[in-house]
Amino acid sequence: MGKRGFGRVSIKLPVDLYWGGEMHEGVVTNLSGNGMYIKSEICPVGGLDIGVVLIVGDEVFNILGKVKRTENSNGSGGGMGVELLCPSLDYRKFVCIVQDYAHNGPCLKPRLKVYARASEKVAS
Repeated sequence: MGKRGFGRVSIKLPVDLYWGGEMHEGVVTNLSGNGMYIKSEICPVGGLDIGVVLIVGDEVFNILGKVKRTENSNGSGGGMGVELLCPSLDYRKFVCIVQDYAHNGPCLKPRLKVYARASEKVAS
């Protein structure tokens, strides 16, 4: 997995992006529990905090993110790597479901074991 803490999953989901008092549209092309790559016609500068609104069915995820890197592709838009700042537990559960579907393997079980070990240390 490299330096990322969560596996990435390829996906195509529309998102609304907010920065500088304006709304822009984009498409998430991959995501993880703590980041996503978004293609967009307009990309903000690196280091900027942005709002990301992802709607999946009846679920709305409002997430604050920090643009870590941007890429432009010859005037046809570009993309940005976004680190998610404090994503909700519901968002992380959604990512686990997507990962389970994409990789046909359990996402939540290994993490629950890690949490159980951490709580045992606190109890001792």
